[in-house]
Amino acid sequence: MTRRAQPRALVALTLLVGVLVAATLAPAPPVAAHAVLVRSAPAPESRVEQSPASIELWFSEPLESGFSTFEVLDTQGRPRQVDALEVDPADPYHLTGLPRRLPPGVYTVAYRSLSQFDGHEWTGTFAFTVLNSDGSVPAGTAYSADLERGSTAALITARLLTFLGFSILVGGALLVLLDRSWRGGEYDALARDAAALFRRIAVAALPLLVGGAVLALVDQSAALDAPPLRVLRETRFGVWWLARTAEVGLIALVLAVAWVRAQRTGDRAQRWLGFALPLLAGEGIATITALSHAAAAPGRAWAILFDLVHFITAAVWVGGLIAIALLLVRGRSRGQAHTEALVRRWLVPFSSVAAYSIFVLTFTGVLRGFGELPTASALVSTNYGRWLLIKLGVILLALGVALLNRRALQRRTGSGESARAAHATLRRLVPIEAGIAVAVMLTVAVLGQTPTPRGLASPVAAATAGTLSDYNAIRPAGALTAHLQVSPARLGANQLRVHVYRPDGSDPGEITRVRLTLSASAFDGGQQIDAQPQGNGVFVAREGFFSLAKGWEVRVEVQRAGQDDVVAAYSVPITEAPESKAAASPFSSPAPQLTLNALAAFTLVMFGGGLLVKQGRRRGSSMRAAGALAMGAGLMLWVSGETHSANEAGFPLNPVPPDAASVARGKALFEENCVSCHGPTGRGDGPVAETLTPRPASLDVHMPLHPDGQAFIFISKGFPGTAMSAYESRLSEEQRWDLVNYLRALTTPQPQ
Repeated sequence: MTRRAQPRALVALTLLVGVLVAATLAPAPPVAAHAVLVRSAPAPESRVEQSPASIELWFSEPLESGFSTFEVLDTQGRPRQVDALEVDPADPYHLTGLPRRLPPGVYTVAYRSLSQFDGHEWTGTFAFTVLNSDGSVPAGTAYSADLERGSTAALITARLLTFLGFSILVGGALLVLLDRSWRGGEYDALARDAAALFRRIAVAALPLLVGGAVLALVDQSAALDAPPLRVLRETRFGVWWLARTAEVGLIALVLAVAWVRAQRTGDRAQRWLGFALPLLAGEGIATITALSHAAAAPGRAWAILFDLVHFITAAVWVGGLIAIALLLVRGRSRGQAHTEALVRRWLVPFSSVAAYSIFVLTFTGVLRGFGELPTASALVSTNYGRWLLIKLGVILLALGVALLNRRALQRRTGSGESARAAHATLRRLVPIEAGIAVAVMLTVAVLGQTPTPRGLASPVAAATAGTLSDYNAIRPAGALTAHLQVSPARLGANQLRVHVYRPDGSDPGEITRVRLTLSASAFDGGQQIDAQPQGNGVFVAREGFFSLAKGWEVRVEVQRAGQDDVVAAYSVPITEAPESKAAASPFSSPAPQLTLNALAAFTLVMFGGGLLVKQGRRRGSSMRAAGALAMGAGLMLWVSGETHSANEAGFPLNPVPPDAASVARGKALFEENCVSCHGPTGRGDGPVAETLTPRPASLDVHMPLHPDGQAFIFISKGFPGTAMSAYESRLSEEQRWDLVNYLRALTTPQPQ
């Protein structure tokens, strides 16, 4: 009995070690998550010489097309006309629109995104300036549109009610599953009392689950400014909301059937109810993890699995504490013998369940921490990190109370006053521990609605957002103007959009047909497509197919009723699609910023620690030896990986400390050699960027994805397929490392 309680202290130590591991392993800088803006064209705070042909936004997660949009506001907050605004069918991370001509001025882009992955809605703004014809900056300031929306009290409350509802279902079932008398068919008064409490707990869970579902739907409808039925029909949130609601309905049905069956079979009905409700609750929890941060994390299949195990285990721990606390409170007035019976039959076996639950929570929580926390500084520099610290603090408080309960369990075997004091302590502290566990659930509810600092949600987002591959050009077509956009301008199927209008804004007349002819340079023949009208002079052809990575000629023929046809011709460069399918696999590493060496080392350390905890003080145990061996192997693997990981990856180690002097030298080199292409902030918006195909990459997107040694190789050897030249013969080795240090400093967000 005492030995069963001892693992709690060891698990608390394991938790502390795991937290330290999670906070120190990952090297990448933090960037906000949800479907947030990664980059745009025009870039935020940029100045452009003429009205942009298109406004394009790339986000960190794929978008729900019916609920992701933006508008362009002038300095007075008046919206400007934007045509053909949609999520790119070929690239769900890409939102684009064609603005009518914007005169010189300052403009604000106010956007709203809804993630396909986790169903989270997000809003934000950025500004850009269209310069006067003489290059001067027009008067006026950007319209202040404070649209950013964070976690709401309704959504946090909805998640808390849902967590608690499923948790107390699981915890109530433990009152039946932990009691051995049910296994032998001995239904004494204590067992019947616990079963009655189980039924009341299960019924009490239903209004919590229904209330959580209603609040979540109302909040999502308000955030999207859409009726609930549309949200349910057209969003991934709606699909999983309906699935969760169906689970709640099934739970209510099972309770009703159990009540009817209990009238005939009596106590035996409780046995199958104790198995059925946790199973249904686990399925309900799965609908939560399907819309959690894990759904958008790297290696999302593993991340969702870890989240599911984490939440189900938390439900066992929290729900079990609540159920047993209620048992003890109900039996407070029945004397010491009754309390001792409750402790012996439920609290003692639950102490072992709780100990191993804490261990599983530690293991899965730290693994998920790898995927969400890219650096130790993110723990204090981001809202998500700070809430995670609060959660860990509350968990440690719960573990402290658990250790006091363990001591009371040890003292209760005595006699007289010592046993009475121990039982009084348990009756007082177990409810307190349950209350603290509910507070842990509250922090989980807040964390679920707080953007994570993981950075780009997936390698697909990195590849997509880092490449401005869409082709945009405006050509005169007789008295009309034709704007052609080809997306994504890569091999394979593409979408072609044509916007036909008069420069003075007058009516272009009735357009009866827009025909596109696609032909490869130096090849005869071609493909002809009739674009379909979308309104406001916009025509779309969704199946344009380019089979060669080279320059293509696109001929746009506009036919109008009673007037001559007009034609505009374009030369469209077509590139190969980025190799991102393997990296985007849902079964890729859940912590891509770590080496496999480090992940394997952590797993071995945790597994070995678990074996040691399980065996306790048993001597001569082979399991203890195996645990010690696993921990030792993990630590050796960890140390060797930290020492040699850079060399094993084939990248040189940075020999130049990134101090102020090195960063200053690198800045001078960047301004001399790189600004013309990459721009002063490294966003790929330099003076000659428009003339390059492909355009220069945004360094704040790509630098976090590459270690210093790989960036050094790019600078030294150039980057294949781009205009970036090799600097190996132009800069010394130390200068190239100085440039790496400056780029790292330039693209690393500073704590607020």
